[in-house]
Amino acid sequence: MTRMSDSAMESAQRRGRRWGIVVATAIMTTFIGVCGTQVMVQGFAPASTESPSDCNTGIINLISALRRARAAAAAEPLGERAGLVRFRQALQPEWDCRGKLVETCASETWAHDAIAAIDRLRYAEEHAVRYESVDLAPSRRRVLAIEQSLTNHRSGP
Repeated sequence: MTRMSDSAMESAQRRGRRWGIVVATAIMTTFIGVCGTQVMVQGFAPASTESPSDCNTGIINLISALRRARAAAAAEPLGERAGLVRFRQALQPEWDCRGKLVETCASETWAHDAIAAIDRLRYAEEHAVRYESVDLAPSRRRVLAIEQSLTNHRSGP
């Protein structure tokens, strides 16, 4: 068996390193490109929802969804995270249309102020859900446990 010369061995190692760098660079570039594209599409593409029929109805729907979300969060006994999840879920589907509502209400000067006030209320309500949940969650869990205990006791043998 012939032994490769030192220069041939070094040349093969350099080629191997180059190909390794090329392959690693291609993998990383593809990964970063795909992830970046997904973030851009999700962040900047409008949601594919129906736009509200008119400005007044759309604004009333946002207010109704906000009240529904507040009630849903208040009924959640499992703490801050669960309360926030329920709050955000209860805002749907009306808040999916919020971006299109701005377009629908573009000709109404009062509507921009109304939407801004509703947005401020939404974030204030969400903030209140966070802090209220932290304070109330233990009490709600305790009362829920008492209720379940009494219900089980009553339906027992």
